[in-house]
Amino acid sequence: MAENLKLLMILLISIIAVSGCLKSSDEVTKLRINTVDISAYHVSSSYVDFNITTYIENYGDVSSKNTSILSKAYDLQNDLLVKQLQTDVGIIDPGKMVDVIQALNLPRKGSYNIETIVFEGDIEKTYRYTTISNLDSLSVDLKEIGLEIDGIDFLVRNATNKKVEIECDIYFTNIGADNSSKFDILVKAREMDAGLLADKKWIRLESIEPEKTVIRSVNLTVPDQYNYVVEVLVWSSDRVVKRDEGVVQLRPIVTIAEGERIETRPIDTGGFELSAEEAPPAAEKMPEGLSAPGFAFPVALAATTLLLLFRRRSNG
Repeated sequence: MAENLKLLMILLISIIAVSGCLKSSDEVTKLRINTVDISAYHVSSSYVDFNITTYIENYGDVSSKNTSILSKAYDLQNDLLVKQLQTDVGIIDPGKMVDVIQALNLPRKGSYNIETIVFEGDIEKTYRYTTISNLDSLSVDLKEIGLEIDGIDFLVRNATNKKVEIECDIYFTNIGADNSSKFDILVKAREMDAGLLADKKWIRLESIEPEKTVIRSVNLTVPDQYNYVVEVLVWSSDRVVKRDEGVVQLRPIVTIAEGERIETRPIDTGGFELSAEEAPPAAEKMPEGLSAPGFAFPVALAATTLLLLFRRRSNG
């Protein structure tokens, strides 16, 4: 009996000693991620700078110790780790919420999975996943390009054989604080209804001084009596960083109020042709690339058909 009592007392003492070393549930640190906000604050032609703001809440009764955040960016297509960064947070008092901002730079292409992990010391406390996608659809900052298109003027230089040579004068302004970069410019004339390209040319835009405007000209040859959208695409390396467009209507559509009748109005294009004396001083021109005039086959086919009809009537 005495031996059993002695063993019981030893057991009780051991239990009391062990229980004194354990923390109660009220003493366990409780951290959670309330929100993760991701915003793009700078977009260049190749990269995007993001601000990742993580809101961490301590909903327990014990202050946290040695808290930190680890953010990882995984390529959503192949699940490869692209970038990671870790930021120390420090102590978070009970009932408090802190926000931590991390700057993350990613290529301006594809989609990414952002994993945000909160650590206390070496122990992972909580995590959150956020997806960002289609980065290539983000518009490049104008200040990054340093270039603005202020307008496009169209002049008729030649109108013969149902072809019209249109000079496109494009106004480029450097809105940046430094000299602009050099760009390749693609100018295209696209027929409005069919969407076919009538002509396209490349020009080279050299560096422009800050707050200066220059005019670059390119001549496009298109079939007469069609309506066109003239597109201007600014290329930097292998990316389009800016675009603009203008409209040339060589056969505009007119709506008559009575009965809402729609008619097309022929344009005497030759009447707009400028002679050498009437033409304004030519803008500085850059070397032009190869042209790609369209509609050659339809125009030739129409001309052949008219000639056959004329001969048939003459023989009759």
